[in-house]
Amino acid sequence: MKDNRFKVEVTDVNVVTLTFTDPPCPPVKITGQEAGILSSLLSNARHTSGMHASTDRNQFVEALNLQDEPTDPLKLIKQWKASIARTSDINGKRYWLPAMYLLAGKHDKARLQYLELLTQFLKDDQVFDSLEFIWAAILSELPTAAITHIKSSSRVANLVRCLYSNPFALKIMLKDNTVTPFNKTHRGTNKASYSWAVSHPNWFMNLATESQLESLRRHSETTIYKSYTETVDKLTDKAMLLPNASKESNHAFNELYSYEKMMINL
Repeated sequence: MKDNRFKVEVTDVNVVTLTFTDPPCPPVKITGQEAGILSSLLSNARHTSGMHASTDRNQFVEALNLQDEPTDPLKLIKQWKASIARTSDINGKRYWLPAMYLLAGKHDKARLQYLELLTQFLKDDQVFDSLEFIWAAILSELPTAAITHIKSSSRVANLVRCLYSNPFALKIMLKDNTVTPFNKTHRGTNKASYSWAVSHPNWFMNLATESQLESLRRHSETTIYKSYTETVDKLTDKAMLLPNASKESNHAFNELYSYEKMMINL
């Protein structure tokens, strides 16, 4: 099937016109708040074009040769830990260690590993936007064979809120086929994009058991979790509508980050 091709024209901050050229179709006008968000995103994208041109997907997966399921994850862990001790960890191997333990069936070791890393790098923002680290941490906190109620004040609930730094990730992990790149406004960074979330390898996406997925599915439907995500969405939309790198934009993003830090207690 051939993909539709279209050109985008921003005729006004509140009017965006999509003209389909292949195959030709009548133009579609988007108005109101959706147009405002889209026009702002397009403006910011032009401003930052080239800065993240090749990083809309997790390039570390390829750098670490993780596209295919590792055949001996415990051996890989040993090699990686030795490498990290000798040289700088430019590819983020450490953030994959809990997932490697889960893959090897070492649930308890995965939990100890993520807690150790969390203690060491709690002030490192990369901890909080590393999808592979947060997802493995969540799974290591959940029973593998029983559906459990996730208390809103629990560590796992805080980790789930942390995962929302990529607003597409949880629904993708829960195999929700309704999620698309247009469901959410992400905060303009590659790691918060839909493309980044879906670029993780299949073996990683399938680490969760059905019981774990159901526990998370039920938690995602709670009023408290929905209230958190709705507030983050509103603050993100507010920040993304403002001119890129302006004082107003910086203030709005600081408001977003302050709210997240207040709500996430790790």
